[in-house]
Amino acid sequence: MKGTWKRIISTVLVAGMVFTMAACGSSNTDSVQNTDSISSTAASASKVSNEKITLSLWAIFTENDPGSIAFFDAFNKVKAKHSNITFNYDAVLNEAYKTKIKTAAAANEMPDIFYTWGGGFAKPFIDAGKAVPIDQYVQDGTLDKLIPGSTHYYTYDNKLYGLPLDNWLCSLYVNKELFETNGIKVPTTFDELLTASKEFNAKGITPFALGAKDRWSPQFYQIALAIRTMGIDHIQNALDKKESFDQEGFTESAKLFKDLIDSKAFPDGTTGLSNDEVQAEFAAGKYPMMFSGNWMGYILDDKKNPIYGKTEILPFPQVTGGKGDSDGFIGGCITTFMISSTNKYQAESAEVLKTMGAEFSKSYYEMGLGLPSWNVDFDMTKISPATKRIHELTQSAKGLTLAWDTVLNAQPTQVYLDLVQGLIVGTITPEQFTKQLQAAQDADK
Repeated sequence: MKGTWKRIISTVLVAGMVFTMAACGSSNTDSVQNTDSISSTAASASKVSNEKITLSLWAIFTENDPGSIAFFDAFNKVKAKHSNITFNYDAVLNEAYKTKIKTAAAANEMPDIFYTWGGGFAKPFIDAGKAVPIDQYVQDGTLDKLIPGSTHYYTYDNKLYGLPLDNWLCSLYVNKELFETNGIKVPTTFDELLTASKEFNAKGITPFALGAKDRWSPQFYQIALAIRTMGIDHIQNALDKKESFDQEGFTESAKLFKDLIDSKAFPDGTTGLSNDEVQAEFAAGKYPMMFSGNWMGYILDDKKNPIYGKTEILPFPQVTGGKGDSDGFIGGCITTFMISSTNKYQAESAEVLKTMGAEFSKSYYEMGLGLPSWNVDFDMTKISPATKRIHELTQSAKGLTLAWDTVLNAQPTQVYLDLVQGLIVGTITPEQFTKQLQAAQDADK
């Protein structure tokens, strides 16, 4: 049967409250053409032709992971619908891509269409005039097809630069079998989590799958704890530079993360392990827990994996006495494609962005890799049990905050990721963590 997935409470009802304005920096308007007036809409629409053109498109999707399967499914539909366009596609994985696109921007060698993260990551491209706004191309009802609030992190100075690809949520994935066979209670509070960590270690089992070599991965733990100790509103304000990170609740989140590290919750040598490595080991049944995004649904529902049918999906445990939010989550809409200011076929490219956004959202959701950001028809028979469970969790969410490395500006992001690594390897204290993070925010003008 078909169903239209029209409501994710955590991103719809609280979008205005939750999403920070850290992304809304000034853009270089010298490079912007045909601003978003209604009168220009008809003119821009008339520029879309069926002439044979070639567009370069860069992204992070190779052919080696499930996310790429969803992308190429969507990309094939894009190519079928826009058959007059020849795409020169190029891809490298996440961290290498971030370096590559920044290098291309500095060298004025941007592709026509490029994959990016909104918020602080894309802000330098906007400020430097490397991307163009698309407001004039979406006056055709496109925005009505989106989950409300989903374009927030692609909007700079009230101009829209991208359309959402997917929506995500971070959850605690629990191997019930390992808990049951070892007689250990599945934790619902942070104190119980520490106890479980120590009990598993006593049995020679590492509690959590964490590959901190991919620097984006370990931040989830500290952010989840900050939600519990400080709350979404304060996180929003700190990211937006309206209040300081250097205050008790944020320091407490770093202390609790350090307590988890000291309980030997993570693998020895975690900073040398990739997320893909430990994710595969979790799927094989090695670890009792993993705290990650809903792209895990694809793995949990794969009958070939030993962990199939043995998992439970839960919110991150509560912090007893925590002054933050007990029902807040990490997640939201952040990935997109943008159009380069040197692109000669901007109207045609905007049509590609519309098709790609809707089709990617559909494929990603149906394959159990993400939650939808578009109101389009889905084949509900394809939606996996794990994805349905994650959807259920969104119904209790009163707020979301995105991963901080996608919201903070470039320099504070690097400092933040370094500080998270510093907590893991023991080179900084929780007090230094918050003081140095705030110093980086203060220095970012």
